[in-house]
Amino acid sequence: MIDYLLTNVKISYEVAAIFFDLVIVIFMNMTASDPNRLTLRTFRFMAYSVLLVTLSEVLAPLDLLLPRTPGWGILRDYIESSQFFFEHMVLFGFALYITSLTGFKPPKWLKGINSAVLLYAMILVLSNPFLHLVFSFDSDNSVFVSGPFYIWGGYLPAVYFGLYSLMVFAIMFRNMMVRERYAIFFTIMMIFLESVLQPSLQGKLKLVALFTSLGLFILYLSLETSDYQRLVATQEKLMEAREEAASANRAKSVFIASMSHEIRTPMNAILGINDIILQNSREENILGYSRYMKKAGTSLLNIINDVLDVSKMEAGQFTITED
Repeated sequence: MIDYLLTNVKISYEVAAIFFDLVIVIFMNMTASDPNRLTLRTFRFMAYSVLLVTLSEVLAPLDLLLPRTPGWGILRDYIESSQFFFEHMVLFGFALYITSLTGFKPPKWLKGINSAVLLYAMILVLSNPFLHLVFSFDSDNSVFVSGPFYIWGGYLPAVYFGLYSLMVFAIMFRNMMVRERYAIFFTIMMIFLESVLQPSLQGKLKLVALFTSLGLFILYLSLETSDYQRLVATQEKLMEAREEAASANRAKSVFIASMSHEIRTPMNAILGINDIILQNSREENILGYSRYMKKAGTSLLNIINDVLDVSKMEAGQFTITED
């Protein structure tokens, strides 16, 4: 094993990434606050896919040691193709992750496009050992040669899922917390960097495992730790309590407005009858009582009108008109 690492120095960091990914997977399963949470299930899918990407990149140089017979050649091509396969699964998982995290509701036609792109990539990559559309192995020089669909099948689907994630990020930006914005943004940047840099290297250096592991690290520390999930749960409960309090306040305002209407109607009737007494009565003591009643009734009616105006403002039903 040591000799293998010494002769393939460029994969040393990938071996470290394997242990790094294993640590994340272990802690992810040990500290999960809600195992049935959709974002956690999607994150697990990404974590296992990233681990398989890293493993496939570490094991890839071994396929050069396989015999140059057709049967072993197919196995060699499948080992190389597995890197593209798991990379597409990672990015498809990230698209699902950001969709569930932000609560974005994609239309059916967009879901269909996502499934079609994934199916196209899977068919192209899995059929490569027979059709050699993505790459082929040059047995004379012991190197892999890019095929006509090297970019279209190997990296374009990754770019598509990166663009899809960027679109969801832009649409749901205002609904995301600051921590979520930074984590998603930097992860998307990792996706585009690996999609742009890797094809230009022509297999001389593998960056997919490095960048995907870094993106996984950012997401885990930012959004998937148990402390942060408890904070999110507490914040959601506070938002629900705030909404319930606002709803109760609106109900109170509507009740007071209705009650004020019901009180004002008989009060107007009482004041109207009192005015009739003032107009028709000739007894001084009765007129005195009526004057006191009118004064008190008018004050009470003003209070009722003020309460009605306040309740209308709280219920959002208050209108201002110009004379």
